[in-house]
Amino acid sequence: MPKITVAVLLTHRIFFEAVQVALKDHPYHLVFGSGGDIQIIFDDSQGYLLHQLETLEPHPKRIYFSHNPCPEYLEYLSTFDAKAIVFNPSTVQIAQAVEAVANNQPFYQIPEPKANLTPQEKTIIRLVAEGKSQRQIGVLLGKSYGTIRNQLTKDIKPKLKTVHPDFDFSTDQHIARYYNGSMYLLRFWYLEARKPKPALELQENENQAAEKRLKFLMALFGYKPEQREKAIAFLAQINYDW
Repeated sequence: MPKITVAVLLTHRIFFEAVQVALKDHPYHLVFGSGGDIQIIFDDSQGYLLHQLETLEPHPKRIYFSHNPCPEYLEYLSTFDAKAIVFNPSTVQIAQAVEAVANNQPFYQIPEPKANLTPQEKTIIRLVAEGKSQRQIGVLLGKSYGTIRNQLTKDIKPKLKTVHPDFDFSTDQHIARYYNGSMYLLRFWYLEARKPKPALELQENENQAAEKRLKFLMALFGYKPEQREKAIAFLAQINYDW
């Protein structure tokens, strides 16, 4: 019986390496590029995947892995031809998703929305994230500019602020960053941008950021905390500058 081919599309080589590690003990033929009985696409930058889906032909067994923490974004992603969607996947979850889809089973592991936005409000923040102005959104939804402005100001922004009190949602740009997964930029802009930083503290922040990246990559490739040095050696082997 021929092996099932798993194709990894439209992504950085580092994510292909993660899939290799995840499937090394499984009977799949892994390729980097188009085709495949199962297709995997990593959403490897904010809002990247939704733009790419417009150019892709439908596929009956497609898996999306995303590091975007926005529940509304992931919920909208699920309306496309996805057999599986996983937020912030580990190598174990990658293998589980592929196994499920190979057996024609759905596999969804994404956070639940907490802001209680209505379907129309979710559409509005998506269109804001796409760069549409409030007037353009009004035309698309058959609403007046004033109605869209009031929905954003009086309904959407307060709901998001309730769930994320540390973030500034005062502008449409902030909403776009929220939807596209750049919440860390919101925190930086809202809490840190106006504070002067001594050189030593800046270096400490860089070291902390590097440590966070390392922890993320260790989880992605299935390394335990006590295997830190082994993980660093592996990243050096594949020439990945973390």
